[in-house]
Amino acid sequence: KIPEEYLATRYIRPEILSQYGVGYAPAGFTWLAELAGQKGYDSATMEQAGLISRKESGKVFDRFINRITFPFYSLSGKVIGFTGRALEKDSQCKYLNSPETQVFHKGKTLYGIYQARPEITKNDKVYLVEGQFDVLSFVQYGFPNTVCGSGTALTQEQVRMLKKFTRNV
Repeated sequence: KIPEEYLATRYIRPEILSQYGVGYAPAGFTWLAELAGQKGYDSATMEQAGLISRKESGKVFDRFINRITFPFYSLSGKVIGFTGRALEKDSQCKYLNSPETQVFHKGKTLYGIYQARPEITKNDKVYLVEGQFDVLSFVQYGFPNTVCGSGTALTQEQVRMLKKFTRNV
């Protein structure tokens, strides 16, 4: 019930949340690790992807716990990483990102680029905002050509990516 209550305070329509793959990582330290194991996913691959972590003792635990999750998509539409927003006010970090991997580099991608790319090209314009909820709000109010970074300063790689789709960057 908590994620639904929190999301209701952000006033984002369910179809927008769905379009961007917004989800929830439940409370509990092994929920994803156990479910993935039951479905036959390899824990080493899950660890490399930054979805789970391993203690020195070998015990596996979920990386994203009790967080609203925002997937980052590649330009081809594949999920390459996540940001998770804590639901607890006293959390050590409000936002947690996937670690750098072979496919996910915070400084080389933008949240929402997969969904926004056609509109950026069509309108020859992009809106760069601060965070994921800002992207979703802009989209909801008619600006589907909106993206954001992930807690980092705008990089040359991100600018180059946007230049591929518009002349106005």
